[in-house]
Amino acid sequence: MNERDVPSMDSLEKCPICGGELDRGYAIATELWWDTEKHDWQPGEELLSKWIAFPTHNTNFPGLRCSTCHIIIFDYEKKE
Repeated sequence: MNERDVPSMDSLEKCPICGGELDRGYAIATELWWDTEKHDWQPGEELLSKWIAFPTHNTNFPGLRCSTCHIIIFDYEKKE
């Protein structure tokens, strides 16, 4: 699968789980980590985003939220 095969978030209109409406908004974080295993205290394997200047500076990721399924879909490369 290449980048052209993956639909953009702009093309998503319904939740992929329940088919319900999606809210547009932002996932907000100072740090965002990813790993294939669960961690209790240490960070994950890959740092996806980190605050730049001050700990009070959040990074905003444009995203979609389903309030029924409690999922958020966001692009961690698009930081605002």
